[in-house]
Amino acid sequence: TIANTATVTAPAGTTDPTPANNSATDTNNVTPVADLSVTKTDGAASVNAGGATSYTIVVTNNGPSDVTAATVVDTAPAGLTIGAWT
Repeated sequence: TIANTATVTAPAGTTDPTPANNSATDTNNVTPVADLSVTKTDGAASVNAGGATSYTIVVTNNGPSDVTAATVVDTAPAGLTIGAWT
């Protein structure tokens, strides 16, 4: 949550008969919103059996909130071996 408080103080020599109302606070709940997207491509239309290809995976956060510790899962389908990734 975010709380924002405003306070007013009467100048010296001025009497404020109700000082209890000289401060007000507005509190709002904050809901993080992140628009994550992922693309994956190897740039090839086909690959020969037993051949190799390299995939590029790009994750983007279109915001507006920052994201920490997002997880990318890339599960190999049957018949495909993932040798390494960085």
